[in-house]
Amino acid sequence: MKGTWWISRVTEAIKECKDLVILPEEEIKWVEYDENYKGCVFTSEYGGIKQRWILIFSKAACKKERRTYAVNLDKATKELEKAIEHFENKEFTTVEQANEELKILSTKYKYHKIEIRRKTEINHYLTHGRHRDEEKPVRIGYKFDLKYSEDKDEIHNELNTKGRFVLATNILSEDILDPQAVLEEYKNQQHTERGFRFLKDSKFMTDEVYLKNPNRIQSLMMIMTLCLVVYKYSQYKIRQVLIETNDTLPNQKKKEVQNPTTKWLYQKMLGVIVIRINPYTPQEKIVMSNINETRQKIIRLFGKYACEIYSLYSQ
Repeated sequence: MKGTWWISRVTEAIKECKDLVILPEEEIKWVEYDENYKGCVFTSEYGGIKQRWILIFSKAACKKERRTYAVNLDKATKELEKAIEHFENKEFTTVEQANEELKILSTKYKYHKIEIRRKTEINHYLTHGRHRDEEKPVRIGYKFDLKYSEDKDEIHNELNTKGRFVLATNILSEDILDPQAVLEEYKNQQHTERGFRFLKDSKFMTDEVYLKNPNRIQSLMMIMTLCLVVYKYSQYKIRQVLIETNDTLPNQKKKEVQNPTTKWLYQKMLGVIVIRINPYTPQEKIVMSNINETRQKIIRLFGKYACEIYSLYSQ
């Protein structure tokens, strides 16, 4: 991609990125972008490419992620209590065996500290009942009572990462694209991504097309991309007209809005019937049926040519 400018989010699977995300607050020189976002610029040569890495903090995302984390932490605590109950009911043949299982348990719940509170030896004899003092057990088992507490340091470090993510770009000059503009360009990518999500929709039925020839696959991709362009332009066009005319259309919840989705508009148009009178003759006439008031309104908003297609008079 030499010679091509790009912006991408950096995965935290990369250690260099993870180290930035977990940086203590006092080590970051934040620059406020707006009431929600702030950032700090770093340099990187990951993959042998000089880049600007921008550590971004989102106040809204932080609030949401912390709320989710609190729920998950509470869920983990309840699971741990059950795991401890199971551990305490189990008898171990050796102390080493218990320590090994406790180590695995501690690894699974990294936001909790688990410790042994009390160890109890259980003597096993060949016979039941009371035993003489000089009688030795044939086997000794061990049971343990555990205690746990939240690991405040680990929780603090985890909470410190909430709302943070790293953006990378090979546009090194801030005169060309400053950090705030990098963030805005990245956020704008969601519109494109949402469009390609439409291509994966079951209603688009691409999973019912089976092709092996590479040229035919490329051709299908070209058609799908063209469909996506039409899809996105239709949405842009209808929204612009609604704003210009100060008009509205009902959405899925029957609420009048000025930003309907193309998918909803297309669904509303399902059911229009094309009637051909005297087909394949010079006297052939095409009539559109089942065009209700909402469908008429949608057609008229798309303009004169759409009205001609559906045999409506443009107003």
